[in-house]
Amino acid sequence: MIIDDKKRWVKVTGTRGRFIEFDFTVGDPDLTVELIMPYEAFVDFCRSNNISVLPVDGSLADALEKVKWRSRRVEHLQEVPQPSGPRPKAGA
Repeated sequence: MIIDDKKRWVKVTGTRGRFIEFDFTVGDPDLTVELIMPYEAFVDFCRSNNISVLPVDGSLADALEKVKWRSRRVEHLQEVPQPSGPRPKAGA
């Protein structure tokens, strides 16, 4: 059996404070390990290994979003679009 080691993905399975729990898979679902690391290390791990992150939903998505905000690293947060045009005057 030939395994494509270029296909890599993670499935977030939980959070513990500032830590992310996840399953890391290379090429085949039989090659999966459970890992836990701080959010910042998780982001660096995924970037440096060109990993696809499977979507999360429900309460796990909410918990993951809280960990992102707690990390306080601006590059991890979604940008809030700025309104265009003139701003209304205060008290108007």
